[in-house]
Amino acid sequence: MQEGGVFPDWNAVNHHRTIAFYQDFITRHPGQRRAYLWLLDLLIDDGRCPEARKYLKKMNRLGESYHSDLYLGMILEKEGKPEEAAACWERMTQKDPDNWQSWFARADRLAKRCAYPEAIALYEKALALSPRPRFTDPVNAIAQLYEIQGQYEKAIEFYQKEIEIVREDWNETQGEAIDEPLRNIARLKEKMIE
Repeated sequence: MQEGGVFPDWNAVNHHRTIAFYQDFITRHPGQRRAYLWLLDLLIDDGRCPEARKYLKKMNRLGESYHSDLYLGMILEKEGKPEEAAACWERMTQKDPDNWQSWFARADRLAKRCAYPEAIALYEKALALSPRPRFTDPVNAIAQLYEIQGQYEKAIEFYQKEIEIVREDWNETQGEAIDEPLRNIARLKEKMIE
């Protein structure tokens, strides 16, 4: 579990207790938008799509955002409708073209589909749109995608960009935000020697 491994047993991986917690929380605090997102993640992961649709509709009553299309697409994908899901995510970025988070979310969905070149392009767009101080998530994702593809030099380039962002945007000079990408760079350099 600590390494994020996958368990095939439903009884070990379903989220019914946490789902019940958030359902109760939302009943008591219906205006807490974040709680809907956490609940939707759990319901979709468990394949409880009819319930997810119900809570998405309730969340949208609080106001729509890129999350509306993001989560509808996630539900559609879980229901086995990948083309409709992709259309939702494309619509999400069309509606909110200047929001780096909508591009990042769409890139995430493509990365989960193993559409790596397309995901990389969208992560780069998300990074270009990011206001300062920028988060490192887009460059970290790109580094991981290059590593998965065995393109270690490109992965190293993006782990180095991650360090640059931490130093330039956050004025950090030490700590885990720098140490982790440095470890990744060292690990990949070792792989390149092998």
